[in-house]
Amino acid sequence: MNQQRIGRRLLLIVLVFAVPFTALTIWLLAKGINGHIDFARQELRGNTVQRPLEALLQATGRLNLTSDNATADTAAVDRGFLDLDAALAEHGEALQFTPTGLASRHRENLAPASVRQRWQTATVGATPAPAAVAALMADVRGLIAHGGDTSNLILDPDLDSYYLMDATLCVLPELQERIANASARFATALKAGALDPAAQREAAVQAALLRDTNITRIDGDVQTALNEDANFYGTSPTLSPQLTPALAEWHKAVDAFVAQVDGASSSSPGITAASLAAAGRQAHEASFVFWQVSVTELDRLLEMRIAAKAAERRQGLLALAGLIIVACGITWRIARKLNLELRDLCLGLTDHSRDLESLAQAVSSSSHSLADGATRSAASLEEISATLEEMSGMSRTNSENMVRTKELADGMRRSAETGSADIAAMSQAMDAIKASSDNIAKIIKTIDEIAFQTNILALNAAVEAARAGEAGAGFAVVAEEVRNLAQRAAAAARETAQRIEDSIGKSRDGVAITQKVTAGFATITAQAREVNELVAQITTATAEQDQGLQQANQAVSELDKTTQTNAASAEESAAAAEELNGHALAMDEAVNSLAVIIERREHIRAAWLPGDKSEAEGAARRQRVSKPLAKAKPEPVHA
Repeated sequence: MNQQRIGRRLLLIVLVFAVPFTALTIWLLAKGINGHIDFARQELRGNTVQRPLEALLQATGRLNLTSDNATADTAAVDRGFLDLDAALAEHGEALQFTPTGLASRHRENLAPASVRQRWQTATVGATPAPAAVAALMADVRGLIAHGGDTSNLILDPDLDSYYLMDATLCVLPELQERIANASARFATALKAGALDPAAQREAAVQAALLRDTNITRIDGDVQTALNEDANFYGTSPTLSPQLTPALAEWHKAVDAFVAQVDGASSSSPGITAASLAAAGRQAHEASFVFWQVSVTELDRLLEMRIAAKAAERRQGLLALAGLIIVACGITWRIARKLNLELRDLCLGLTDHSRDLESLAQAVSSSSHSLADGATRSAASLEEISATLEEMSGMSRTNSENMVRTKELADGMRRSAETGSADIAAMSQAMDAIKASSDNIAKIIKTIDEIAFQTNILALNAAVEAARAGEAGAGFAVVAEEVRNLAQRAAAAARETAQRIEDSIGKSRDGVAITQKVTAGFATITAQAREVNELVAQITTATAEQDQGLQQANQAVSELDKTTQTNAASAEESAAAAEELNGHALAMDEAVNSLAVIIERREHIRAAWLPGDKSEAEGAARRQRVSKPLAKAKPEPVHA
C-alpha cells in the first residue's frame, strides 16, 4: 500500500465503498422486483390448481343436471380427483394444501384425501345421491377458496387481473353451483307438474340471485378488466378479442336459463322440465367454457406482468452497471487530474516552505525587538501610573474640601434667606402699624368733632336754661356738666392726637429703615446664591476631574497590563517563530514525502533542475502555483 500512487489509492477507496453499495443495490433491486415476480408466479400456481378443481366442479354439477349418463359423469369426477392429485403433487405444498396449511385456516375437513374418501363412501354401489353431490360441490368450492387465499390471487395488485380473478375465483364457481342446483331442483319439480307456491317463490329468488348477483357482478368484473387493461404493462393482444365473444356466448346461455327459471316461478306456459333441464345444461357448460377463456386470459396477464418485471429488473441492472462504469471513469479522471495538481502543488510548497523558513527567522528577530520595547514601555507606564495615582489623591482631597465649602455656603444662603424673610415680615408689620395709626387719628378727629358739637349743644342748652329761669335751673346744671365733659374729652382727644401723630412719625421712620434693611438682605441673599452656584460648579468640576483622573489611572493600568501581555506575547511569538522554523523544515520533508507518494520516486524536482529539457515548463508551473500564495506573504516586522 505504501508503494502505491495516490490515484490507485483513491481507486481502491472507491472500490471499497462502491462494491458493497453496488451489491446492496443489486440485492434490493432484485429482491423488490423478484418479489413481484414470485407473487405473480404464485398466482399462476393457483390458476394451475384451479383448473382440476373447476373440472371436478363441472363433473359434479353434471350429476345434478339430470344427465342420462351418470356412470360417465361419475368417472369424470374420479378423473378430476386424479388430475387434482397430480396438480397438488407439484404445487400443493407451495399453496398450503398440506394438513398443516389447511389446519392453520381451520379447514382440516377440506383435505383432498378426506374429500375423496367421503365421496367414495357416499357412492359405493349406488348412484350418487343429491345430498352427496351437493356436499362434494361445497367441498370443491371450499378448496377453490383455499387455493385463492394461498396463491395471492385474492390479493392481486393490478385492476385488470384483479377483476378477472374475481370473476374466475369468486363469482363463476358460485354461479356454476347455483345453476346445477337450481336446474336439478326445478326440473325435478316440473316433472311432477306445476310448481307449488313455495317452489315458485324459491324459483323467483334463484332467478333474481342469478341475474342481480352473479351475472351483474361478472359483467362489471369483465368490463373493468377490459377498461383497465391498457393501464398495466400494456394492452393484452388477446384479452378483448377472446373475452368479449366468450362473454356474449355465456350471456346467451345463462340469460336463457334465467328466463326458464323466471317462467317456472310464474307458471308460464311452455316451461317444461325438459326445456328447463336443457337450458340448465347449456348454461352450465357455457359458464365453464367462459371460465376457461377467462382463466387463460388471466394467465396471460400474469405472464405479461412477469415479463415486464423481468425487463424492469434487466434494465435496472444494466443502468446500474452503466453507472458503475461511468463512476469508475470519472474517478480515474479525477485521480489523474489530482495527480497533476498535486505535482504542481508540491513544487509550490517546496519553494514556499523555504520562504516560510526565512520569514520565520525575520519574525523571530522582530519578536525579540518587540519584546524589549514592550518591556521598556511597561516600566514607563508604571511610573506614569504612580504619578497619576498621586494626582488622583490630591484631586480627591480637593473634592472633599469643596464639598465642605459647598455645605457652608448652602448654610449661609439659607440663613440669609431666613433673615430676609423675617425683615420682610417686620416691614409688613410696620406697614400695618402705620395703617392702624392713621385709622386711630381719624377716630380721634371724629371724637374731637363730637366734643366740639357737644360743647356747642351744652352752650345752647345753658342759654335755653337761663331763659327758662328757675324751671330750667336743673337742666342748666346738667348742661354745665356736659360742657365740662366735652371740654375734657376735647382736651384728651387733642393730647391723644398729638401722641398718635408722634407715633405715626416714628412708624414712618421705622418703615423706611426696614425697607433699607430688606434691600440689604436681598442683596446679601442674591450674592449668597451666586456664591453657592459657583461653589456647586467648582465641586462638580472637581468631581469630574477626580473621575477623569481615576479613568486615566485605570486606562494606564489596563495599558500597563496590555503592554506586559504584549511583551509576553512577543516572547511567545519569538519562541513560536523558532518553532515555526522547525515546522518549515518538517514541511519541506513532508513535501518530499508527498512527492514520493504521488510519483513513487525520490527526486520529483529532477525534471525541473537547470539544464533539463523541462526547465521552462517547471518554472511556469512554479510561477502558476506560487501566485496565490505570494499574495498572503507577510512583510517583515521591525521593532
